[in-house]
Amino acid sequence: MLTEAKLTMAKRSFVFVAWDLKIGSLFSTLRRRAGKLPFNLAEFRQWADETFTREPWCAYCRGVFTGNENVSVDHKMPLNASHDSSFANLALCCKRCNQAKGGVMDDRQFRALVAALDICGPAARSDVLGRLARSTSVFIARNRKGRK
Repeated sequence: MLTEAKLTMAKRSFVFVAWDLKIGSLFSTLRRRAGKLPFNLAEFRQWADETFTREPWCAYCRGVFTGNENVSVDHKMPLNASHDSSFANLALCCKRCNQAKGGVMDDRQFRALVAALDICGPAARSDVLGRLARSTSVFIARNRKGRK
């Protein structure tokens, strides 16, 4: 029979394995997009663990992460402007904010936009960020096609 303690341990193990897999996925995506990174997977895992423990919310909209499926890594200063992939230029954020910010704005500009949208209310913020995410994705897709 499963005791409450064993069930809690099983849940913690599952969450740990899921987070560990997510970190590996984030690292692979980051390496694919940025090329050579100034750190290895172990250093990235330590940074992500420390950052998530210290700030378990999106760096931009401050939405609390309810699960690791929504966690994304963003370059505060876009790669196309800075070519910097150091930890100082990385932030944990939600996928929606990462897609909406894209490579068009730096983190200060995007935070100002999110703060202005907060005044308009959650529905307006959600609508504008959703539209921005879709248009940024289309913009990036068009530019990638042009490069090939």
